[in-house]
Amino acid sequence: MSMDDDDLERRLRSALTTPRASDRPDTDEFLSGVHRGARVRRTKRAASMAAAAVLVVAGGGLAVNATGLLSPARTPVAGGPTGTVSTTGIDRSPTASPNTPTTKSTPTRPTQSKAGTTITPLLKGPVRIHAHGPIAAGDVTPISLTATGTEHQWVLATTPGGQGCQTKKCASVFVTSDHGGTWRDVGQLPAPPAGPDALRYPRSVSELRFAKRPDGTYDGWAYGNALWSTHDSGTTWSAVRSPDGQVTSLEASGGYVYAAVSTGTPLARSAALYRSPTSTDQWSPVLTGLTHVESLAAANGIIGVIDAGAGSPRLFTSTDGLTWHLQQAACPAGRRPAALSSAGNTTTGIGSLWLTCVRGNTAVVRYLDSDNPAVWIRARGTFTDPVSVAARTPLDALVTGAGAGSTQDVTGTHAPASWSSESPSSVEFFGFTNDHYGYLMANDGSILGTTDGGHTWSPYQVSNTP
Repeated sequence: MSMDDDDLERRLRSALTTPRASDRPDTDEFLSGVHRGARVRRTKRAASMAAAAVLVVAGGGLAVNATGLLSPARTPVAGGPTGTVSTTGIDRSPTASPNTPTTKSTPTRPTQSKAGTTITPLLKGPVRIHAHGPIAAGDVTPISLTATGTEHQWVLATTPGGQGCQTKKCASVFVTSDHGGTWRDVGQLPAPPAGPDALRYPRSVSELRFAKRPDGTYDGWAYGNALWSTHDSGTTWSAVRSPDGQVTSLEASGGYVYAAVSTGTPLARSAALYRSPTSTDQWSPVLTGLTHVESLAAANGIIGVIDAGAGSPRLFTSTDGLTWHLQQAACPAGRRPAALSSAGNTTTGIGSLWLTCVRGNTAVVRYLDSDNPAVWIRARGTFTDPVSVAARTPLDALVTGAGAGSTQDVTGTHAPASWSSESPSSVEFFGFTNDHYGYLMANDGSILGTTDGGHTWSPYQVSNTP
């Protein structure tokens, strides 16, 4: 049974009217206190309901705006959506050439930018993921591959739905330490994979990257329309709030991880490059005012970013991740930068960037290394686009794809290698961990591996059953 305040007041006045005036409190003063208490209780109830509503929204993950992109609390990005790159931290000298060292300008440091607020984890605690039961290779479709050692790889794959993701298809993580001979099922991420089944789930992930620590453990990131991180070799994952956009590229090198984040629509996009220590989730902008990052690569003291630009792609490079140089003469006249690959030598400390330059339906390859980051060297060959380039060492790379016809060495240090009969025509991932071990994943999810520098390739499947 309930009563309103007026009814309560009448009952209280009656009860307070007793024969002993000396024992009776002042009626009006007492009722005034009662009313004040009622107002306080109503205010607390309203605040509790509002707090509960906020918790429901936060528990549901990242909000989605009208464009279907992530939309948490907005973080302003210098340069805005116009596509004009912030000149802070970038050498934009029109006289810069491949043979002229650029002048180092003031770096864009997180503390100098209004966009310098760090990106904090969306959820308060990590989510522990769990492995499937036995799962056959036919139920596993790889969508992303990353290698963290000679025989050590991680794969992000779509698998049948389960308790980890509550969707028809799950985004699951697998790892091998014997070059694909056996696989361990790490578990289902609390996010759906990209694809037709995930159209109703904008927080989907489509790519995976890992980095190895000196102690033998791993940091990792699953990204796409959401960003998830792990700092315990994939056992637990935390949702990281992406700064109002979509993570289009992510690479780790030198103790840092770099993420390219885009927002807007294809007709009006803006982007920025963020950086965090690999072992934490403390993201800060290091290159702002971009349009849409098409390629990102990093290795041993050299980082490269290809931005779509205002109708003309632009390449930026950095040796410290903070000071950036616009490489206006990276490609021959009339060609545009299209894709990047990188390789590093931990013994010498040298890293290199390999750049694909395209004009019409033809492509050439150029490269530079961290010892002389202003000089671009022409690699051997001209190819029909599309092609994919994978650096084996800082001074050695292979080209493959439909436009190459076969796997070809573009530096002349090895004889051209021929594809096996399983050669794919479209390449999703192509990379080497050294001059012998390499990995290739086609767009259909099939994986090839080589142990002889790319001369021969063998297919293998991902499964946690023998």
